[in-house]
Amino acid sequence: MASPIRTILSGAYLLVLYIIGKRTGLSPTALLIGGALGLTAALAFFTIRLTRAVKKQGKE
Repeated sequence: MASPIRTILSGAYLLVLYIIGKRTGLSPTALLIGGALGLTAALAFFTIRLTRAVKKQGKE
């Protein structure tokens, strides 16, 4: 259930970044690239932490 919610929130986050870029004169492309990199880095970080936690539980 969390995956569709996370996907919707990520899409909304990128949409907000795009709108901010258009209204402020900042480059929407740069904001979208930065936002996508931020989302990807956070997802990778928490995926690694989750897999480590699962492996530790399996060894106990």
